[in-house]
Amino acid sequence: MKIDHDFMGFKNGVYSLKDASFSSGDDIPKHIQVRVYYDIDWVIIDDTPLLDKYFSYQFDDADVIEFIHFMLGRALTKINDKFDFMVMLVGVGGFGKSLLLNLISYAFGPDQVGTLGNSFQDKFGLSELADRQIVLSEDMPRNIAKTLPKSDFLSMQSRGRISCPVKGKTSIEVDSWDIPTLINSNDLPNYSDTSGEIVRRILIPHFTNVIPDEEKDNQLEKKIKASEFATFIHKCRSTYLRFCKEHAGQNVYTFAPQHFIDSRDMLRG
Repeated sequence: MKIDHDFMGFKNGVYSLKDASFSSGDDIPKHIQVRVYYDIDWVIIDDTPLLDKYFSYQFDDADVIEFIHFMLGRALTKINDKFDFMVMLVGVGGFGKSLLLNLISYAFGPDQVGTLGNSFQDKFGLSELADRQIVLSEDMPRNIAKTLPKSDFLSMQSRGRISCPVKGKTSIEVDSWDIPTLINSNDLPNYSDTSGEIVRRILIPHFTNVIPDEEKDNQLEKKIKASEFATFIHKCRSTYLRFCKEHAGQNVYTFAPQHFIDSRDMLRG
């Protein structure tokens, strides 16, 4: 049966990413195959102390945190908007950036996630990503300009057309690259970008506060998945859908908090 990538399954029902709604019992849509199943109940809770502490440690502006939810909610399905941006989490090790990548990855089946890493193949790498639902990069190639053509990277940012060579076979032609990408890095992609066409399509949550060793919780991710994951997913997706209605047709930087403009300009130099 074909997978319905807009649906996530739980013990007590199904969550629809189309409209951020939950169905149970007889209300569950018929003949669907969820993209991922969790052996927990879908429960939305009012208080999320684990996530609240995590976000507030890095960001003291509620608007910034809400905007991060919007960006992550956008990454939960194939892209169907014209905001044209890619998300890059910036900050040195020990800032907690990987937690967000891991939580978003957990929202997909393992074979639905593509990886853009140091082992990315120069010529044929994109063909391995073309059938995925999301691309995550925990270790972006330092010389990505050599690994991935600039034109293809721009198309990944703006839903452009990409031809993906396949070794010994016909290339995969993607008319609109609608696969969301999240990058965890400390540096911008090293393309020549004098006109700013790459940097202006990158949105950067900048993690600036190192978490002291005595305050680190190595079980935090596990705890969030057990008790706050459903609320996290719903908050991200519902925020994204609301922003789509409120800001349809706008350039994303016209409604992004100043934090993201400053972060972009900082890396631009």
